[in-house]
Amino acid sequence: MESGEVRARRGVLQRMASPQMVMDHVPAPIGFVDRDLRVRCVNRAACRLYGYQHPREILGRTVADVVGAATFARLGSNVEAALSGETLVYEDVVPDWFGPGGEHASEVHLTPRFGPTGDVIGCDYLSIDITARRRADEMQRALCQRLVVAHEQERRTLARALHEGISQALTGLHLRLAAEATDPDGGEMQRLVIGLTERARRLAVNLRPPELEDFNLLLVLRSAVRRFEQRTGMRIQFRADGGGWYLPDPVQTAVYRIVEAALRNIERHAGVRNAAIELAVDAGVLTVTVRDDGRGFDPASVETGHGLGTMQVWAELAGGSVTVAAAPGTGVTVTAQVPLATDSPSAA
Repeated sequence: MESGEVRARRGVLQRMASPQMVMDHVPAPIGFVDRDLRVRCVNRAACRLYGYQHPREILGRTVADVVGAATFARLGSNVEAALSGETLVYEDVVPDWFGPGGEHASEVHLTPRFGPTGDVIGCDYLSIDITARRRADEMQRALCQRLVVAHEQERRTLARALHEGISQALTGLHLRLAAEATDPDGGEMQRLVIGLTERARRLAVNLRPPELEDFNLLLVLRSAVRRFEQRTGMRIQFRADGGGWYLPDPVQTAVYRIVEAALRNIERHAGVRNAAIELAVDAGVLTVTVRDDGRGFDPASVETGHGLGTMQVWAELAGGSVTVAAAPGTGVTVTAQVPLATDSPSAA
């Protein structure tokens, strides 16, 4: 015969092992919705998410009734897609959840559940709070943007110092030596000064091309392509639909740096002698495409390597985005899209 204490302990263990008890110990909101969009199973975390104390306050009610009309208008189409047999994973961001400016972000998983006959009888729901991760990502992006901008300002300052200071001083020295042609060592010294002047000029251009300050984007990129071809011996097919566009910083600098990084990747990794750059504007969006048919790579294996992270930071600074299409053996296509303010660019 079991004692009362043993029976009581067994009862506690059975309750703890019950599906509802297990669900309630999961910190993430989870539940099940049937084909009629009624909540049939839910844990306490899901209750708290929508302002309820206990699952019995929710069970049997429709999703729209539980979450409210505004939230259902945002999520309802996804739930219906899951009830049609589609598995979905998406991010749901609710602005001002924690007060003004305090958004709540979650990664939502919707998985259809099938009955014995293979028909969808409902969908399972899981929501993972990613608010902290999203804030950390935003802080990291902001830091990267500040570093990129600061680095660019240093390049601008150094390039100007080389051009307006050292290069001009060397030019003055060259003229002085030319005027003193009677010096037997003057010719050798002049050649040395000319070489130093050219090296200072190239260094200044590599840091930040002077045309970035004064010319339209088309001329800036054509100059960059010409220098790249002269340095590497590669052939770049350059195509631009329409004329040039005068763009403000950081847009012009961002597009230039994205193209520069893409060409550098081609030089280092593609193993080809030819590549192509295309520019086009449609519906107020500038699209820049850099492609090659070289070795390619698996984007999932390099994460933000190959300069992809820097390109993305520059695109975000200009309010745009960068996508990379690549696969081993099929080459790489880098596409940058940047919105153009209607009153900023002007045809050249």
